[in-house]
Amino acid sequence: MPEPADQPTKHSRSMVGFYIAIGVVATLVVAAALLWKPLQAYRWETQLRKNAATGLSVCATFTLADGTSGFAYSTPQEAIRLCSIGPASAPAFRRLMRSPDQAVKISAALALGEADKWGLPILLEAASDADDLVALQAIRSAERLAKRQFAPGQYLSHQPAAAAAAGRRALREWWEAEGRAEHGR
Repeated sequence: MPEPADQPTKHSRSMVGFYIAIGVVATLVVAAALLWKPLQAYRWETQLRKNAATGLSVCATFTLADGTSGFAYSTPQEAIRLCSIGPASAPAFRRLMRSPDQAVKISAALALGEADKWGLPILLEAASDADDLVALQAIRSAERLAKRQFAPGQYLSHQPAAAAAAGRRALREWWEAEGRAEHGR
């Protein structure tokens, strides 16, 4: 009869399975922690693109004494949720700003007005590259983040191209003079 020391115990074999199970669970927890923000950003970015087909909702219309009328957009909840992720959502906002859909770009610019300083470089790119209405919204959002005006009174202009050009110029000059040092990357 073999000695008891020569026989493997069932206890040691069952511990190997236990350690493998613990390793698998730990791997899943770490993977979930690392992928949580990128997956959330992807989810809200996809939802925003999908819902942009319905258009932006108008939260207020106005008419001034001189007969000028306009409207203000409300920010879609998907854009607000994407912005709440923080700097991890910056790549998603850059992709949204390159979208061919103007409503998507305006929604993204509106949401970035609620961001922290990480949103300013994205808004600067949007103001430089986008069409005039998107540029004006990006400039407004940049004003909110920078706590200064780049083109006061230019938003009600009957010439959005001129207003956007003035705002782009003022925003770019501020960014080069002091914004990059204060908020830049």
